Order: sequence, then C-alpha cells, then structure tokens
Amino acid sequence: MTFLEMDEKYAPPPAGKKRKRGTAALSVETLPDVIAIEIHDKPIGSLDLLIDLQENPFSALQNLYTLTMTDCTFFQNTFPAALFAVRRLEHLCVAHCVIQTIPDQFNMFPLLKSLQLTFLSLTVLPESIALCTNLETLDISNNAVSVIPDGICALPKLRVLIANANAIENIPQKLCTAPCLSHLYLSSNCLSDLPEILYLAPKLKVLYANGNPLKSKMNPEKCLKLTDTCKKLIKDMKVY
Repeated sequence: MTFLEMDEKYAPPPAGKKRKRGTAALSVETLPDVIAIEIHDKPIGSLDLLIDLQENPFSALQNLYTLTMTDCTFFQNTFPAALFAVRRLEHLCVAHCVIQTIPDQFNMFPLLKSLQLTFLSLTVLPESIALCTNLETLDISNNAVSVIPDGICALPKLRVLIANANAIENIPQKLCTAPCLSHLYLSSNCLSDLPEILYLAPKLKVLYANGNPLKSKMNPEKCLKLTDTCKKLIKDMKVY
C-alpha cells in the first residue's frame, strides 16, 4: 500500500535532470498500490503528474480510497471527468480551487462516505450526489449554493451536513426528516426562519444557524436542547 502527497517535490524532473532523492515516481505498475493521494497547488487536467502512463491513468488507481485536492488549477476550470474512473473512492476533498462546472457523475462513486466541496464558488450541487447512498458526511461550506436538493437531504446514511457560508434561503422538508442526520451546520446563510419540524428530526443533536437573518430571537441551539429534553420526557412517560 502506498500513500502519495503530490506537491512540487513529486512533479516530473526537468529534462536532462535526475529525480531528487526521497521523491516518488509513478508508473502503471505502482498505481494499483496507491491508497491515498494528496495534491496541493498543482495543475490538474493535463495530468502532468501521471505523465506518459495511459489515456486515463486514474482508471489504474484500483485501490485508491482517499483523494485530496487543494489550491489546484483545473484545465478549463472544469472538474476532470477522468477522476470518476476511481470506483473505490471513499473520501474525496476538493477545496480552494477555481471550478465552474462539475460533471454530474457522482453515481460513479458508490462507496463514497465523505465528500468535501468547499471554497469552490459553486452555485448548484450535482444532483447525482443523491445516488451516493453510503455518504455519511457532506461539506459544501463557503460556496454560493442556494438550494439543497431533496435527493441529497434524503440520503439514508447522511449524519453530518456542513453548509456554512452559502446562500441558502429555505430548509427543505426532507432535511427535517432525514433518518440519520445528527449534525447540521447552516451558519452564515440567508435563512429567515427555521421550520419547527426541524427540531423534531429523529437523530439531530447539533444545530448551528448563527449569522442568518432569523426573524425569531430564540437561539436555535437552545431550541434543540429543549426539544431533546421533551423527547426524553415523552420517552420516559411511555416507559411508565
């Protein structure tokens, strides 16, 4: 098993010069052994890090389960569709990158458990995220998203949703009844009110909604604690 951190030291050496000691060389033979990759401040799309391998080298990353890309430059500001060939991916982080479009192909990641798409200036979330039925954590903070699709709200295993610093105006009804949602972060959005049914969400334990133009002066965190106390009282009453 191999972990690779791809920054400047992993870039191909200049013509006529040898690779520096301690750096990693990629080849078709070594790719299947890679389980985690971190790429920082590098151009993505021309695949210069996986040079001279094959048409889509990502398809050779058979055991890759963690991929992190931060401060990267994408070819034509488009998330590379070639990445969706990594079918066993469980953790994907794309942050602080300039992206105008993301292919709606997240159904190609059936094992995905955590997805972080932050600081990308996204206005719309790919609908296919709703097909990632194993997704447990979704972080879309610091974008410009105004609507959370119903399909994403209804994900059966979603426990943590972080959507701070977006442009969300309404909380979808399905989010209020999400079966496993325990942590919800909605700070610094455009919410004017929180639906009462949200406090009755079956598993909700943590709710942050500060920094919104809420009409109600009641602190959401206190409301949640009060509701949780009521739930416990009702449960105790049923026992007796």
